[in-house]
Amino acid sequence: MPAAAVDDALQEVFIVVHRRLAEFDGRASIKTWLFAIALRIAPKHRRGSHTADADPERETASSDKGPHEVLESTRAARTLYAILDELEESRRVVFVLAELEELPAKDIAELTGAPLNTVYSRLRLARRDFDAAVARRSRRIR
Repeated sequence: MPAAAVDDALQEVFIVVHRRLAEFDGRASIKTWLFAIALRIAPKHRRGSHTADADPERETASSDKGPHEVLESTRAARTLYAILDELEESRRVVFVLAELEELPAKDIAELTGAPLNTVYSRLRLARRDFDAAVARRSRRIR
């Protein structure tokens, strides 16, 4: 996501938190409550916003990568986002939290409010769907 879109999404999370803080009753941890808010806001900001989020000029300026490496990294990021977009939302959330954020299933269950076995099931299905999407893209490239 471009930095401006991330800033907009984060600001919206803070606005919702400010507006609803009096409703927080402590039944869940504050971390879980904040995540639930962010989880509802993120899809609105993510849709259509990541087509240009890998900015080669910004990446070149902030790294020692050459232009070919920057281009390859940009392509890989766009491919990853496209594949993640193909995943069903609840599976994508679990997949990202497990595979990219490296959270244990127990924490994912707490953050999402899903039963632990549901988290395991969604993760298994998301991995299957992700692998299938990678395979489809690989066949197209050949």
